[in-house]
Amino acid sequence: MNAEKKEFNLDEIILEIVRRMQPISSEEVWMEIGENLEFESNLSQEEINQRLDKMEKENILGRSSFKNDEEKYVVVEK
Repeated sequence: MNAEKKEFNLDEIILEIVRRMQPISSEEVWMEIGENLEFESNLSQEEINQRLDKMEKENILGRSSFKNDEEKYVVVEK
């Protein structure tokens, strides 16, 4: 059996998750990626956090703080 590895664009996957579920925490993004049956990966939560931070610096995502000091991400409207 020939197992093919699917190519994926993690930024696009994250953006779609945040767009659909915003506001969303980094942990929730990580869990959504893990639950996606089409997306098989061993990405750690730290890797997702780094990608979210990068997307925030590029003004693709914004981060908001809530009463319980939880930070969640939203898509920046341009």
